Amino acid sequence: LPGRSLVATFANDEPVAHEPLFFKHQDNRALRRGDWKIVAAGKEAPWELYNLAQDRSERQNLADQHPDILKELASFWTALDAEYSQQGATGKPIVRPGQKKAQQ
Repeated sequence: LPGRSLVATFANDEPVAHEPLFFKHQDNRALRRGDWKIVAAGKEAPWELYNLAQDRSERQNLADQHPDILKELASFWTALDAEYSQQGATGKPIVRPGQKKAQQ
């Protein structure tokens, strides 16, 4: 099976290394890369920026203090969104057989 063992990570109490995490669901958006995370609550909402190493609860929006990081992550999100859209991802709820249609 593909994957990576986390034994050494837990044994040494180290952070888990991971690829960027992309999120898009019903027009809400997010991307996490390293300690930085951008989020937007809605298609037209502005991006917010958080440093999760210093602010795990996402209470201090750093978008104004780090516009360069915000721009880089937002551009990366847009590129991933375009790539996933070409693969057929919509960000809309999936209606499974026998399930009532989700409200949008």
